Amino acid sequence: MTFLKQIAFHRPLHELLPPFFAHGLVMDRLMEPNFDETFVNEERPYASKNYTQLPKILAFRLRRAS
Repeated sequence: MTFLKQIAFHRPLHELLPPFFAHGLVMDRLMEPNFDETFVNEERPYASKNYTQLPKILAFRLRRAS
């Protein structure tokens, strides 16, 4: 079995969000949704769905400040 190297780019929130804040936006929601045990796939032991303790995505919502 061949595994592909995963490419990841380190972008901390304190570097990503300031341009939005500088233009009058505020962040009013932050979520880290994840798979639960119902998504585990026994046939693919290294599938990311099987690592239920690790969030798969960081999602946030921005809106104009009042």
